[in-house]
Amino acid sequence: MGKIAIIGTLDTKESEAFFLKDRISKLGHEGLVFDVSLKKSTPKNNPDISQDQLLKKIQNQQIDLDQESRERASNLMEIGLGKKLRDMQENEKIQGAIGYGGSVGSGLITGGLTYLPTSFPKFIITTVPNIVREYVDKNIGILPSPVDFINGENLNLLEKKVLSASASTIVGSVEEFSEIKGDNIIFITQMGTSTKCVLQCRDILEKNGYDVCTFHAAGPGGECFEELIKKDIPVGVMDITTAELSNTYVGGKSTPHVERMLGAIKREIPAIICPGNLDTIVFDGPGTDNVPSKFSDREFHYHNPSVTLMRMNREESVGVGKMMAEKMNKATSPMIFVFPKKGWSEYDKVGGIETVDYRGNKTGKKWHKPDSDKAFLDSLRENIDKKNKNIEIIVLDNHLNDNKFSKKLCQYLLDLL
Repeated sequence: MGKIAIIGTLDTKESEAFFLKDRISKLGHEGLVFDVSLKKSTPKNNPDISQDQLLKKIQNQQIDLDQESRERASNLMEIGLGKKLRDMQENEKIQGAIGYGGSVGSGLITGGLTYLPTSFPKFIITTVPNIVREYVDKNIGILPSPVDFINGENLNLLEKKVLSASASTIVGSVEEFSEIKGDNIIFITQMGTSTKCVLQCRDILEKNGYDVCTFHAAGPGGECFEELIKKDIPVGVMDITTAELSNTYVGGKSTPHVERMLGAIKREIPAIICPGNLDTIVFDGPGTDNVPSKFSDREFHYHNPSVTLMRMNREESVGVGKMMAEKMNKATSPMIFVFPKKGWSEYDKVGGIETVDYRGNKTGKKWHKPDSDKAFLDSLRENIDKKNKNIEIIVLDNHLNDNKFSKKLCQYLLDLL
């Protein structure tokens, strides 16, 4: 039986919290009600976690909510909620979290939910989904409600339907999440332009009896990848798509909130590393309206209406090579870096796409830049710890998406396993 945090402003929406608690109980789990009211609250039913317990998480402050502005009270309560949730999650006192509210409550509660790991089951039931969409990069599930929450002795039929469905959603997530176990799971990272390599590897590994889980290396995916590695789930990893490293270094959008590549090192499990999609710095699209002007002299490609890519240059390649080497130097178990000489992504290859400039005009230049790719490899080799016998660098005369390259990657990992 899992324990699930139920978060609401009990001064105006108490009935909803205890209806959720009852539904979660009937589904075989325990609900813990959190009161995040912005004024001193005296609910009819005692919450499991009171306002005072949340505010105590804010150190060195005596807080009287009735004396605070609405904005400051919301900020303080968000911090207290976030810290309490994180503390309970880290000590395994909750296995999931769900909140509900209107405009103020939804913003406050969702902000608190961001303190939880990306891979942790968490949802917000909201009447204003537009307000909380900015939080989706923390994998907070948004459950839109067509009916408002107005408390009262008797909830109306629509409220009951929405809350019952939401209770089933969080319970299902908690139950499924707790069952992620196995001694044959391998994690792989991918992006759209490294998918061919990933699919080829998946097929080979599955034929060898492994269950393959892939993660979209676009920020949240990398966070989940790292967090779930720490939960002792995979027996090995193929970090084929390490684009989040170059995005972190340069300042792109595909940037996780946790350090990449450290999970496998801390778990001491076999790891295959590739420079997949390191050439691509991701920004919102279409066009360069969302690309900082400091990059106005760079080369781009419009990947789709939502994504604009910028080509990593030679100087950045050197920096990313050094950053990756510093991470790999910490390895205390086998870690093999495999470098494909003929390109790192579907765009980065001979005869590949042409680039455009900041204004969208054709440059007459190709995305594929072997000199930049080689600068990365030279930097990696220069900064790698030659005394660390766990690290190996292998250079193959293939493209990342070549079938021969995928077969080699799988053989290296299978030999380690």
